[in-house]
Amino acid sequence: MVTSRPLEHVSLVVETTATMTSLGKSGQCREPALAVRRGVASFLGDIRAFLFLPTRPEGLFAILLCCYIVVTLSGCRLAMLERPVSRALAASRRLSREGMAALRDGKSQRAVSLLTGAVDTCPTNVEARQGFAEALWQQGEQQEAIAQLEKAWNIDPGEPLVAIQLGELYLREGKPAKSFAFAQAAIDLQPDLASAWLLRAKSREMLNQPEQALADYQHALGLEPENSEVLFQIAKSYHRSHQRERSMAALHRLMSMHPPGEIPGDIEYLCGVVCQEQGHHAQAIEHLQMAAASGISTAELSSRLGESAIMVGNFPLAEKSANEALRHDPQNVAAAQLMQRLASEQRETWRR
Repeated sequence: MVTSRPLEHVSLVVETTATMTSLGKSGQCREPALAVRRGVASFLGDIRAFLFLPTRPEGLFAILLCCYIVVTLSGCRLAMLERPVSRALAASRRLSREGMAALRDGKSQRAVSLLTGAVDTCPTNVEARQGFAEALWQQGEQQEAIAQLEKAWNIDPGEPLVAIQLGELYLREGKPAKSFAFAQAAIDLQPDLASAWLLRAKSREMLNQPEQALADYQHALGLEPENSEVLFQIAKSYHRSHQRERSMAALHRLMSMHPPGEIPGDIEYLCGVVCQEQGHHAQAIEHLQMAAASGISTAELSSRLGESAIMVGNFPLAEKSANEALRHDPQNVAAAQLMQRLASEQRETWRR
């Protein structure tokens, strides 16, 4: 009698599959599918002989089971087994794409309308809710934006990008503890995601954990060495901790990433501040003027520019900068002190 042999073979396949899958998950075998194929290879030799037995249908059953397991663990999908996208989901995705395009074009009202339709058409479409939340936030509806992302997270708690987007909104709302929790969730889901480490670093800064924040920034930079946002945050972190040389080194690296004349104003401004604190006033003036030319217009920038102008003896620039600072903020203490210093310097000049 040989009718029991198919069951023995099936048992062997199942045991082999379980063992190899376990090894793969534990890290002892990087490719469970490959291990299974190797394990099954010897079994197929047995099947070859088994096929010539009278109970041929049972042999065919064993082979089909083997093929199914190998294909499944290899990460392959048979086109005939895939479920077609529902009409509702397809329509929702189309509306979502149109809504995001409208948002990029600055048509926020149309974007909200389209993305509302995308969510209503298929409430389980997570990407539609992400886009809807972004559009709502831009319209000033912060709480509703957060509510949409909370729903998206409940639908798919395994999507790290939803966690990051939600954490960023909580950070803007001044809730670093909640932001930290979602950043950690994203890291747990995908440890090599630089944006998750960046979010956790920002959360830690708001939680007054500067050293841990800097460590997270550096980890994020290790994952994405050319990430300019991470590098800028590192430069600011070094500056806040009075490590000016390291801050300037990070800023120089940042500036090298941009063509001449296209360096962002916030980078130019921080370069000017660090140069001024290091006593390099001529360089500070150059960077601060470039920051002003980029569109940054604040009392602090003008007063700093005036201070460095006085130090290099450029009194017309110092006076102009002091007046600009006072126009921005008539109560600005630094600008008022700058005007007093200017008056004193001018009196000394006349005496000479």
